[in-house]
Amino acid sequence: MEHYFDYKITHGGITVRFCNSLTIEEGEMHSYHELLYTEGERLRLQTENQRRDFSGEQLFIIPKGKYHRFDLTEATRFTRLKISIADEVLRENAVGLLASGLRVASPISQLCRLLINGLCNYARDGGEGGEFYLRSSVMMLLAELNRLIAAESFADILDTNGNPTVRQIIGQISQNLSGDLSVETLAKIANTSPSCLTHNFKSEMGISLHRYIVQKRMMYARERIKSGEMPSEIAVDCGYNDYSSFYKAYIKYFGEAPTREKNK
Repeated sequence: MEHYFDYKITHGGITVRFCNSLTIEEGEMHSYHELLYTEGERLRLQTENQRRDFSGEQLFIIPKGKYHRFDLTEATRFTRLKISIADEVLRENAVGLLASGLRVASPISQLCRLLINGLCNYARDGGEGGEFYLRSSVMMLLAELNRLIAAESFADILDTNGNPTVRQIIGQISQNLSGDLSVETLAKIANTSPSCLTHNFKSEMGISLHRYIVQKRMMYARERIKSGEMPSEIAVDCGYNDYSSFYKAYIKYFGEAPTREKNK
C-alpha cells in the first residue's frame, strides 16, 4: 500500500507544499502566483480556454487570477510540489515575465530539477534550513524560469477545443462583471436553458457557474483594492447592489475584510 504524505511550509510570502494526494480539487483562481511541479500519469489541465492532457514530469507557471483545474480521474500516481508566491516577492525580484500567462516548461532544465528536488526535501524535513534557504532557492528558481522564458523554452498551452457555449459565456462574464450575470440572463445570451447552461458549465469547467462568477468578481475586486481604490466603489463595479453583500462575499472568499487589504 502506497504511503501518502502532505508537507507544507510558509515563510515571507512564499509557501511550498509537497504531497502525493490524488484528491480532485474544484477549479480555482488564486490571489498569488503559483509554480507547480508535477510527476505522474494522466493529468488533465483545464483553464478558461484551454484543455490539455499531460503525463510524466511537468513544470507549470500559473499566474494569479488564472482559472485552472487539474483532473486526476484516471491518475494512479501523482506527486506535486506547489510553490505559492505573493505579489510582493515578484516585485522585489523583477520577475514580471512570470505573470504573462499560463505556461509549461519544455523541457525542464537541470538547474530547475535540482532546485525542485531541494525544495521537496526542504518541505519533507519540516523546513530545515529556515526562511533563508526557502527564499534563496525560490529566487534562483524564478531567475532560471525567467531565463527559460527569454530563451523561449516555455510553451503556451494552446488547445481551444471545448464547448462553444461555455467559451461564449466565459467571455461574457469577463466583459460584464458589473452587470447582470444571472443564470437566466446568461442562458438567453447563449440561446439555451438555464439548466442546460449550468450543467454544461459544471461539466466543462469543473466548477459551478455561480462560484466561477464569484471568483472572477473577487479577484477583480482584490486587484483594485490593492491599487488603493475604495471598496465601496468597487462593490458596485463587481455587480453588488449593496456593500454589505460584497463585504460578506469578500471575507468568505479571502478570509479578511476588503478594508484591511487596502491598508496593507
